[in-house]
Amino acid sequence: MKERSPIAVIDFENNLIRIHKNTIREIGCPDNILLVVSSQKKMFGIIRCNGKVKDSHTVRFSSGNKDSYEIHSKAFTRQLKEIFSIQDNSEKLRLACGYICRNSAVLFKIKD
Repeated sequence: MKERSPIAVIDFENNLIRIHKNTIREIGCPDNILLVVSSQKKMFGIIRCNGKVKDSHTVRFSSGNKDSYEIHSKAFTRQLKEIFSIQDNSEKLRLACGYICRNSAVLFKIKD
Protein backbone atom coordinates (compact mmCIF):
# COMPACT_ATOMS: atom_id res chain seq x y z
CA MET A 1 0.00 0.00 0.00
CA LYS A 2 1.40 3.38 -1.03
CA GLU A 3 1.76 6.04 1.66
CA ARG A 4 0.14 9.37 0.87
CA SER A 5 1.90 12.65 1.35
CA PRO A 6 0.45 15.25 3.71
CA ILE A 7 -2.57 17.06 2.25
CA ALA A 8 -4.58 20.10 3.32
CA VAL A 9 -7.30 21.95 1.43
CA ILE A 10 -8.33 25.54 2.07
CA ASP A 11 -11.84 26.30 0.85
CA PHE A 12 -12.35 30.07 0.79
CA GLU A 13 -16.01 29.94 -0.19
CA ASN A 14 -16.94 27.92 2.91
CA ASN A 15 -14.22 29.34 5.23
CA LEU A 16 -12.94 25.81 5.73
CA ILE A 17 -9.56 24.22 6.33
CA ARG A 18 -9.67 20.47 5.66
CA ILE A 19 -6.71 18.43 6.90
CA HIS A 20 -6.38 14.84 5.67
CA LYS A 21 -6.00 12.18 8.35
CA ASN A 22 -2.58 11.12 6.95
CA THR A 23 -1.37 14.65 7.63
CA ILE A 24 -2.48 14.35 11.26
CA ARG A 25 -0.74 10.95 11.47
CA GLU A 26 2.51 12.44 10.17
CA ILE A 27 2.70 14.65 13.25
CA GLY A 28 1.94 11.83 15.66
CA CYS A 29 -1.88 12.02 15.94
CA PRO A 30 -1.91 14.91 18.41
CA ASP A 31 -4.96 15.91 20.42
CA ASN A 32 -4.38 19.57 19.51
CA ILE A 33 -2.93 21.47 16.57
CA LEU A 34 -2.07 25.07 15.78
CA LEU A 35 -2.40 26.60 12.30
CA VAL A 36 0.33 29.07 11.34
CA VAL A 37 1.14 31.18 8.29
CA SER A 38 4.36 32.85 7.16
CA SER A 39 3.72 35.58 4.60
CA GLN A 40 7.47 36.08 4.06
CA LYS A 41 8.17 32.41 3.28
CA LYS A 42 4.71 31.87 1.74
CA MET A 43 4.09 28.84 3.91
CA PHE A 44 1.15 27.37 5.80
CA GLY A 45 1.85 25.09 8.75
CA ILE A 46 0.12 22.63 11.04
CA ILE A 47 1.93 22.22 14.35
CA ARG A 48 1.19 19.72 17.11
CA CYS A 49 0.68 21.38 20.47
CA ASN A 50 -1.05 20.98 23.80
CA GLY A 51 -4.50 22.36 24.52
CA LYS A 52 -3.12 25.25 26.54
CA VAL A 53 -1.72 27.00 23.45
CA LYS A 54 -3.82 30.03 22.46
CA ASP A 55 -5.84 29.50 19.26
CA SER A 56 -5.14 25.75 19.18
CA HIS A 57 -7.72 23.35 17.78
CA THR A 58 -8.75 20.03 19.30
CA VAL A 59 -8.55 17.28 16.69
CA ARG A 60 -11.76 15.29 16.43
CA PHE A 61 -12.78 13.33 13.37
CA SER A 62 -16.53 13.44 12.85
CA SER A 63 -18.41 10.19 12.45
CA GLY A 64 -19.61 11.37 9.03
CA ASN A 65 -16.10 12.15 7.75
CA LYS A 66 -13.33 9.92 9.04
CA ASP A 67 -10.88 10.84 6.26
CA SER A 68 -10.24 14.41 7.29
CA TYR A 69 -10.44 16.92 10.11
CA GLU A 70 -12.21 20.20 9.33
CA ILE A 71 -11.83 23.62 10.88
CA HIS A 72 -14.28 26.41 10.03
CA SER A 73 -12.63 29.80 10.48
CA LYS A 74 -13.70 32.91 8.61
CA ALA A 75 -10.96 34.96 10.27
CA PHE A 76 -8.17 32.54 9.31
CA THR A 77 -9.30 32.09 5.70
CA ARG A 78 -9.72 35.87 5.35
CA GLN A 79 -6.17 36.33 6.63
CA LEU A 80 -4.86 33.80 4.10
CA LYS A 81 -6.70 35.55 1.27
CA GLU A 82 -5.11 38.87 2.21
CA ILE A 83 -1.60 37.50 2.66
CA PHE A 84 -1.61 35.57 -0.62
CA SER A 85 -3.72 38.05 -2.65
CA ILE A 86 -6.49 35.61 -3.45
CA GLN A 87 -9.40 37.40 -5.12
CA ASP A 88 -11.75 34.56 -6.00
CA ASN A 89 -13.96 33.38 -3.10
CA SER A 90 -14.73 30.14 -4.91
CA GLU A 91 -11.04 29.21 -5.10
CA LYS A 92 -9.75 26.18 -3.22
CA LEU A 93 -6.09 25.71 -2.42
CA ARG A 94 -5.05 22.06 -2.40
CA LEU A 95 -1.72 21.81 -0.61
CA ALA A 96 0.24 18.58 -0.95
CA CYS A 97 3.75 17.25 -0.40
CA GLY A 98 4.31 19.14 2.82
CA TYR A 99 7.59 19.12 4.67
CA ILE A 100 7.52 17.11 7.89
CA CYS A 101 9.54 18.60 10.73
CA ARG A 102 10.66 16.08 13.35
CA ASN A 103 7.21 14.52 13.74
CA SER A 104 5.89 17.79 15.17
CA ALA A 105 4.84 19.95 12.21
CA VAL A 106 3.85 19.80 8.56
CA LEU A 107 4.67 22.82 6.40
CA PHE A 108 3.19 23.55 2.98
CA LYS A 109 4.62 25.95 0.42
CA ILE A 110 1.92 28.15 -1.10
CA LYS A 111 2.73 28.87 -4.73
CA ASP A 112 2.17 32.23 -6.37
